[in-house]
Amino acid sequence: MGRIVLGLLVLVAIALTVFFFVLPGRIDARMNQVIAHAPYPVSETAAGLHARLRVADLHDDVLLWDRDVLKRAARGHEDLPRLEEGGFRLQVFSAVTKVPKNLNYDENTGDSDQVTLLTIAQRWPPRTWSSLLERTVYQSEKLHHAEAASGGRLKIVRTRAIFQVRLRATRWRRSSRPRARTRLKESSKISTGCISPAIAFSACIISSITNLAGRCTASPAPG
Repeated sequence: MGRIVLGLLVLVAIALTVFFFVLPGRIDARMNQVIAHAPYPVSETAAGLHARLRVADLHDDVLLWDRDVLKRAARGHEDLPRLEEGGFRLQVFSAVTKVPKNLNYDENTGDSDQVTLLTIAQRWPPRTWSSLLERTVYQSEKLHHAEAASGGRLKIVRTRAIFQVRLRATRWRRSSRPRARTRLKESSKISTGCISPAIAFSACIISSITNLAGRCTASPAPG
């Protein structure tokens, strides 16, 4: 009897390990694939134009996943190192709060949700398991923590003045010479401007309009 109980406990432990520490990464890698390929040919004219551009992207779901946005990842389409290399001035981060099953372009209902199990598997705080608002707030908190740990490389846009400074910032440029590349990176420490999420305001308003004026618009900075 004791061996049976021990065996069951071992199986439960293995199942929990897979659920909490293996499954989220597998789902992320499957849904956000990075396909290896040879470098695309870029003409000098195109490279020169890109060097002068102020690039912005208006939607990114990276805060949903168990990844450090400050580190280059082997999966997913965006992180701070790649934003810097691409010369981005502005990145709008979204907050995914609910995704129905069998998502499609024609018709979706609110009767199901695939995010709940993901929040549990990724070990999000229990307050996020049943609240769309708390999922929004938690993802905003993740962005604030990333800003605090970025050493100034990532800045949340809170005012028009900050936004204008970011647009004028000297962009980080690639260089075939490692030393030159390092010097350029250090000379333009603040290279990528990011805006605090426009994060699913509809989800925030569901329970109360006061959410819009409260927690959705001003998440506390990390202590």
